[in-house]
Amino acid sequence: MHSKHTTDGFVIDARDYREADRILYIFTRDFGLVGAIATGIRLQKSKLRAHCMTLSLGSYAIIRGREMWRLADACVTVLPSAQYVIPARVAMLLKRFLHGEESNPRLFDIISAAITFLDKNTMDIEAMEMLETLTVARMLHALGYIGSIDGLDDLLNATYIDTSIFQELQSRRKTLNVHINRALRESQL
Repeated sequence: MHSKHTTDGFVIDARDYREADRILYIFTRDFGLVGAIATGIRLQKSKLRAHCMTLSLGSYAIIRGREMWRLADACVTVLPSAQYVIPARVAMLLKRFLHGEESNPRLFDIISAAITFLDKNTMDIEAMEMLETLTVARMLHALGYIGSIDGLDDLLNATYIDTSIFQELQSRRKTLNVHINRALRESQL
């Protein structure tokens, strides 16, 4: 018998499969990027339907099958909202940079902190842009695409987010954007 694993995850993509199923691509804290079949999720009577929307953050129970993972249960903590441009861009970057199952808890914590902060705070456009810059820089740093930057290492190595970080980031944002753009260009992904 296969064992059930419960892990925190972020649904970065979903593809319809067969008549009523869907394959969810979930970036999990414990297993990295997994593709899990959610059986019957497209049916109106499905209990998991609301918990498995793209860009949702939550806890997912998955079972490893012979060929693919299967979704057994889900409990969403943050649903996508109108201000979810940042998580959509983060999901796009994750699809570009992650291939296969490889656990990266630090990367997951960075993304989870950004989505949770976005969900709990009302932000203007400038603050949202700084949050995006910070999140992408931390992601690329965690993946090894951005190295050490003078005066910003503490900011890049942390996973928490609060409003005081934005004040610190304000004067160094252009420098960070240069490093981000260089890393994206040089990765050729």
